[in-house]
Amino acid sequence: MNSNRLVLIVLQVAIIGIIAVGVTQVIITTGIDLSSGSVIALAAVVAASLAQTSDSLTPMFPSLSTCRRRSLFSPGSASACSVG
Repeated sequence: MNSNRLVLIVLQVAIIGIIAVGVTQVIITTGIDLSSGSVIALAAVVAASLAQTSDSLTPMFPSLSTCRRRSLFSPGSASACSVG
């Protein structure tokens, strides 16, 4: 096995591993979370539809440009923009 192949495998599995760790923590704390699959599917559909458009994302998501500008000036604003 080539080291490049191993790196590619780790990169492809990383996203599912992160989701699995989050769901495992919810299940361990006696909760049931079955919504992770639907959230992943929705994110994939949105990402695919955005990837197909050649237009700028600013008309669709005007707050993205604001968050980018704010995060350049203050590190705390990046987390504030991600919250909403």
